Amino acid sequence: LTPLLVLGCYRDDEVVEGHPLEVLLGDLVVSRARVSTLRTGNMDEATVNALVSDALHMRPRLAGSLSSIVYRKTNGNGLFVVQFLKSLCDEGLLTFSLLSRQWEWDVDVLTSRDMADD
Repeated sequence: LTPLLVLGCYRDDEVVEGHPLEVLLGDLVVSRARVSTLRTGNMDEATVNALVSDALHMRPRLAGSLSSIVYRKTNGNGLFVVQFLKSLCDEGLLTFSLLSRQWEWDVDVLTSRDMADD
């Protein structure tokens, strides 16, 4: 038998008893397949800063004001962090300046911006 690696991602509170994924995982365990579960939580502010500074190729201290806002708006949820940064770029609120050759943002504008619930 050829080994197969399957990765999945789901929210615990959305997979209830009888959910197809819950049934599949149960069947895999019964069939003695090797199943590993990795639970992750939200990132802390320092980790969000590391992600943001790495994504923008900036030193962490320079990305600090943006990272703090991103953390407050997303509570460190990794998916929300990425989506929020993308939305800031899409809306022109996070821009790369060719003149200064760095990313720019307005702290006041970002602080007042609402974060969508979904």
